[in-house]
Amino acid sequence: MDNPDELMFDELWVDEESLEMHLEQLYITSIVEQMKSILAKPVELWRYSEMRG
Repeated sequence: MDNPDELMFDELWVDEESLEMHLEQLYITSIVEQMKSILAKPVELWRYSEMRG
């Protein structure tokens, strides 16, 4: 909310394998490639682990 020029997607995945499979799909790899020409900087992927108390 502090930076209107940034866009963030927050996704939850069952496991690392499912996420990796998703990231290798053509619909993801092609859109990331297409977005390169319109983005000010490369896409960043940050991974976090859920903490349970």
